[in-house]
Amino acid sequence: SISDNGKRKILMDVFEQNNAGAIVEFGKNDSLNVIIGSAIEGSRGLISVHDSLGNQGVVMAVDENDDGEIKIFSDGEQKVILDVFSQNDAGGMLLTGKNGTSNVVAGSANNGSNGIVQVYDTLDNVAVEIIANGTNNGEITLHRLGKKRVQLDVFEDNDAGAMLLLGINDSVNVI
Repeated sequence: SISDNGKRKILMDVFEQNNAGAIVEFGKNDSLNVIIGSAIEGSRGLISVHDSLGNQGVVMAVDENDDGEIKIFSDGEQKVILDVFSQNDAGGMLLTGKNGTSNVVAGSANNGSNGIVQVYDTLDNVAVEIIANGTNNGEITLHRLGKKRVQLDVFEDNDAGAMLLLGINDSVNVI
């Protein structure tokens, strides 16, 4: 432990909780500033940077799938996640709103080969979806309460565009 005028500023220790070492740095106001250490189980790295009140501001870590992730917080609430998703070995980003629900998801679809952007409503349903769907195919879908209602599409087989208007029971009303 390193102290200044009797106040602890840097703590280097092995924590019993995860049997791993960490360096903890405290600020001028004695609040927690930075942790360099391990995630809970002790076998993956973590850097956590805190605000003047000691709340997490940015966390860079390796998750349980051994993929890197960055989380950004505001007033102690998680607002942004940048992550690598193991299921498709591709990156993604999640932006959350005031109430903690998803606002925007941007990442990869179709086994990581194509891009996707989803915008959510206040009930956490997809409202707008833009996706590169297959080889040189684009699709924009408008949803209402989580159900597709309008779909703009480019079809690979005939290189033509289409707009579908969908009814309450998901039947195609207009092509």
